[in-house]
Order: sequence, then C-alpha cells, then structure tokens
Amino acid sequence: MKILFIEDKTEAIQGIVDFIKEKNEWEYKNCTFGDAAGNLTMYDPDLVVMDWMYDAESTDEGDPIFNAIYERDFVPIIVFSAIASTISDAVTHIAENNPMIEIIPKGDEQVVINKIEQWEPYILAVKESKRELNKSLLASARAMAYFFNIRNTDVNVVKYMLTKRIQNSFSHVEEEFTPPAWIEYEYPPMNEKLMAADIIRKNDGDDSQVAKAAKYYVILTPSCDMARAKLDTYILVAKCENAGSLYKTTAETPDRDNVKRDVKKYINTGYNYAKVPLPELPQKIPYMTVNLKSIERLQLSQIALDEKEADGKDYYRVASLSSPFRENVVWAHMINSCRPGMPDRDVDAWVDSIVE
Repeated sequence: MKILFIEDKTEAIQGIVDFIKEKNEWEYKNCTFGDAAGNLTMYDPDLVVMDWMYDAESTDEGDPIFNAIYERDFVPIIVFSAIASTISDAVTHIAENNPMIEIIPKGDEQVVINKIEQWEPYILAVKESKRELNKSLLASARAMAYFFNIRNTDVNVVKYMLTKRIQNSFSHVEEEFTPPAWIEYEYPPMNEKLMAADIIRKNDGDDSQVAKAAKYYVILTPSCDMARAKLDTYILVAKCENAGSLYKTTAETPDRDNVKRDVKKYINTGYNYAKVPLPELPQKIPYMTVNLKSIERLQLSQIALDEKEADGKDYYRVASLSSPFRENVVWAHMINSCRPGMPDRDVDAWVDSIVE
C-alpha cells in the first residue's frame, strides 16, 4: 500500500511515519503543498494523509488539493489538521457522506494510525477495483473504431455505450469466488427514484438496526411508472414474513435433509409460488420471505428515499435489489398475479393416467 503525506512540517506526522516503516510491503512519501499535484499523478498513492493549512496566513492551502483528489481521481483521504473544526462546510459535507474521507484534528497521531489500520483491507479493495476498471475501460474503448466508421460524434451516445460495455465486463463472477447471499442487495441504494423490488421499512419509531420481517415491504410497481408519478400516487407493495414461511410441510416429523433440499431448490429458483426468499443484509434486513399474495397500497409521498430523510414519513427505503435479483421478484410477481385462476375439477382420474 502506498501512502502520500502532504505536510510541510514532518515532525507533526513522525509517529505515523514510524508506524508505516514497520509494515511490510507498505510505502510512503511526503511532499509539500507546492509539490502535491505532481506527486498525486506520479506517485499514484492508495491513501492520502494531508494537512489543510500552511501557516496562519494560508489556512486553505488544502482545499484545491482535496478537490483535485475528490473530483478527478479519488483515493481515500485523511485530513489531519489543527484547524479541522473550521474546514469549509462543503468539505465537511463530503466527508460526512463518504466513509473513506475522514477529518481528524491534529494532535494524537494514534487516531490516524487506528484509522489507517481499520481502512487497510478496504483501501486495497478500492485499489484493485480501480485497476480492474481501467482495464475494462481500455477493453471497452475498442468500440471507438465503430463510432469512427459511422461518424457518430454524439458524446452522450459514446458515453452510454462505453458505460454499458464497462458494466457488462464486470458482470461476470470469478469461478473460484462464491459471494455471500447478501450481494444481491444494493446498499446504500444509488438510484434517486424508488424502483421495483426496493425494500422499504415501516417508520414507527423502532430504532433497532434490524426490525422484525413484518415491518418490511417490497415494491411491486414498475420503476418507470414511479419515475413519472406524482407524490399522491399509490403504489403496490408486498408484505414480508418470517423466513420460514417460504416452505411449509404437512409431515409431523419432517426429514431435515429433504426440507433442506427443497428450500435450496426454491432459493435457487428464486421463488416458491407466491413466496420469494430474501437473504439477511447484516445489521439492516433479517432473513425473510416476500408474500406476493399479501398486497398493500402505499402513497409515494409517505416513503422516504433513505433513513436520513424519514422524519415525517411512514416508511423509508432500506436497500435496493441489484440485477438480476430485481427481475426475479418482478418475474415471480408476474407469474403469481397474471396466471388465470382454474376452477375445481375432479382430476383424480387424470392424475392416475399420468402416474400410470
């Protein structure tokens, strides 16, 4: 891991430097404010630890450097400054909404060391993701030859096609890697509108991290309908139940192996008739089952896009389902709601003929 210090008074970070020197395979470099821009490009750090002021007359030296990192080539940032409490509201807001940007008052270097140790596995993951993204962009750029041939210079079209190619290049999962079940969730949700298969939670004053399954709902209304809808529009949601409702057996003493086999089949299929299993999202959502026959109508105006905006709302969005798990819920809902009902008939003879 490569760490870049942007600090004109090296004695202020000597304890952190000593800590890094003891780590195998870690590198560091220190530079002044004046040399920061070149080092950000040439040194290509995985983490930046930076001061904010040069002296009493230059209390905002860090601002353009911070913005250059954040806007152009993001790497995790720790601002270690004696004037941490007076840094601009804009920067503070960015830090509050990005868990890999931290503002720490200068003084106790151990706080910075603890943060670096906490971040280490995540910094390496960001580094690897950036490397893979760059490789994907290079591969996707082969499509540019086609744009040259058809003389398409529409920037929006080119951006769209490159983005889709990059997205598709990341859609595969390495064969040797089996991810946990909760990777089907998109948390926190990125879309600025509610979407089909979003998971919402009742906002009833319960401050527990994870509520009972009955307090969660899954949106069934198509995403495109909600994108155009007015706030007084009602949407369809399906209620959630405890995880065990996915599968019921009539046997007094069911065989555990048979039950596990059947439940695994339903999970891999994605649904069991009108029941859709959802995995646990640690500290946010319990294991639960969506009941597509238990439908309610909720008004859009009463659903907050996230918990921070939940004051005065009856519900708030907890997470989204990523593709293809979102489509699985939609498909199960279509099968359950769109099939024609069949009248009762004497089918015993029919069954016998098939069995024979």
